[in-house]
Amino acid sequence: MPSKLNKFQLMILLTGCCYFIAVEWYIAISSIEKRTMPLVPLDSAIYTIRAVQIQECPLQNCAALQSLKESADLAVQSGNKAAITAKDQSYNYVVHQYIPFFAAIMAGFHTVFDLEWFSAYQLLRMLGTPLICLAVVLLLRQLFGETTAGLTLMLLAGKGIHLPITGLSLVIPNNLAMAAAMGIWVAIFRYRERLRWWLPGLIALLISMHSLGQGWGALTLLFYALLIGWQEMWRQKFILCAGLTVIALHMFAVPFWEHPSLLPPYRHRVPTPDDKSYLDLLSAYLRIAQGAVANWIASLGSIFFWGLENRLPIGNFPLRWLVAGAEVGVLGMLGFYLLPADKKRDLLALLTAAGLFALVALLYVQKQYHPAEVFLRAWNIPAILLSGLFVHAMTASLARLRSGWGVLPGVVHLQSTIRLVMLLIMTIQLGAILVTALRQIPDTLVVHNNSNNYTLNPRAGQVLHRNARPCDTVLYTHPIPLLDLLIHGAMSCGAAYLPLFQAISPEHLQQRLPRITQGASLHPLVNLWNTGTLPVARRSVELSVWKPDLSGEIHLLLRNPGDAQVVWRLVAADGDEGGRFELAPQEERWFTTPHRAWPMNKTFRWQMEPPENPPVTSHKNGPVTESSFHKDLPGDIILAGIRLKAPNDGLFWPWDEGIAISFKKDRRPLDPSRITTRFAVEDTFSNVPLQFKPVSDRFATVLWEARQP
Repeated sequence: MPSKLNKFQLMILLTGCCYFIAVEWYIAISSIEKRTMPLVPLDSAIYTIRAVQIQECPLQNCAALQSLKESADLAVQSGNKAAITAKDQSYNYVVHQYIPFFAAIMAGFHTVFDLEWFSAYQLLRMLGTPLICLAVVLLLRQLFGETTAGLTLMLLAGKGIHLPITGLSLVIPNNLAMAAAMGIWVAIFRYRERLRWWLPGLIALLISMHSLGQGWGALTLLFYALLIGWQEMWRQKFILCAGLTVIALHMFAVPFWEHPSLLPPYRHRVPTPDDKSYLDLLSAYLRIAQGAVANWIASLGSIFFWGLENRLPIGNFPLRWLVAGAEVGVLGMLGFYLLPADKKRDLLALLTAAGLFALVALLYVQKQYHPAEVFLRAWNIPAILLSGLFVHAMTASLARLRSGWGVLPGVVHLQSTIRLVMLLIMTIQLGAILVTALRQIPDTLVVHNNSNNYTLNPRAGQVLHRNARPCDTVLYTHPIPLLDLLIHGAMSCGAAYLPLFQAISPEHLQQRLPRITQGASLHPLVNLWNTGTLPVARRSVELSVWKPDLSGEIHLLLRNPGDAQVVWRLVAADGDEGGRFELAPQEERWFTTPHRAWPMNKTFRWQMEPPENPPVTSHKNGPVTESSFHKDLPGDIILAGIRLKAPNDGLFWPWDEGIAISFKKDRRPLDPSRITTRFAVEDTFSNVPLQFKPVSDRFATVLWEARQP
């Protein structure tokens, strides 16, 4: 029969697990409801195309992948850096099957449950959250006990923007591989003798989940070697050598296997730039690593960090980081001191192996789209372990103070006063941890729901195939349309990636022109931070004309997402009014401006008429932050289409009609830079001697029909 204390510890553990899963599912369900794409949509599409491969083209011998391979070979032979970068964005994004385990599960969900591809991805994310939670809690419980494990899970919940890359909030292949590695470490702690012969096979499983499984496998072998000691290590040299052989086979033998290609997607990265030395890039990596560690310290709920940040007017002065870091360091050492001797040895072995892995990852310098990406993924393990150590300092100290309280004499003296002060400090610090965890969830939620959200057309392949001309070769201008169409039915069509051929030579493109029947481009209103439609106030949208002698009615598709009626006007700086638009709550429809001449070089801006009875709000002004900048502005409306011609041909945007749109980027709140698009076909397919006609432009991918001139 468990004691009351054990029951209490079990309750804390189960509460932490339920809280972690509830928070992560709440974030996931909220993003599913409010987003049209999964979080980090480009990466999500890169993962999803691997699942499509398993179902439609497992040997990578279909027309699209074969043509991408041919163009990739041309890029490598040319030695042109721009061409190799374009190869990374086309062939490497699409072809290399580096997550077969994850892809097979997603393909199974797609087939068994008859789900759309991204719905299968979302389902896998939901089901993977409890698995990650289980792996983390088992590891923390093994090292620190039930109470610390439960409270640390609460601290880690919703840390999608406070742990690097994706933290624990996204169930992506690397996170599943990391969770599997944590499960293996727990098994090593408990069943070391029986598990050792399984280690090579388990490392192969990690590699099948993600190419970084090589690193997790190497970390596992190093941890196992440190745990068993030097003498036992020599006796088990065959097991360690077998594990290293599995990793070496994947690193050196897999490149010779082409159907399917099992290489990591970034094996052929562009070399270090000529204008930057290794030390220059390493210095940049060190700054990124410093930011990741500082972000982790800020997320712990340091009471000194709070005081320095909110009470003392020192801005970003390093003093607050030094004091907060010192507090975390002292509490970490206290937590380590309060561990039992056997747990100290276990934690030291794992933390040493994880730290060496992170250090090697930091020194692995190359030109990447996400600098220090391998380090940021490797840092999650030390961050989780150190978070547990930090919380253990609180829980173990409170337990010591509580157990020692009853033996004190009834008279208040110095010793009891010190104990009382320490008890209060530890209680306040533990409360600060939990309050910080709660405060950070809304920031994670806002950023997740609003960043990188654009819409792909699940029927893009159907639109492509029902076009007047049969699909032969599609000319792509951007990775997103390439992934979009290949996921949604264009594997049987040849693929030509325009930036790659522009970087190599025009002659190679000329040879493919007779076979190009369609085009696919990224919508000009979609960038890394835009949704493909424009909130006119938040984006400071402006309209202008770039063709002379333009006259007529302009048709605008406007949507009011709010719950109150609003009135907006298009007004130039000289007071010239282009139109007045009154929208009911939740209304979306086409509006038509009066027939008039639209002079060139005159900019029309949006102005909202103040409501007759403005709602009373108690809004507290504060500094503009990235999360607050993502929030909707009251009364804002969405520009979802604009045409000079009557919008009766299924198109929504003014291709070659002479209307330009300028809008503010939505990345950094105070960034004044703007994007301007003319919707000119020549801007989309520059120096391509074909005639392009748009056939679908409602989604992030614009589909075109291509004809010979």
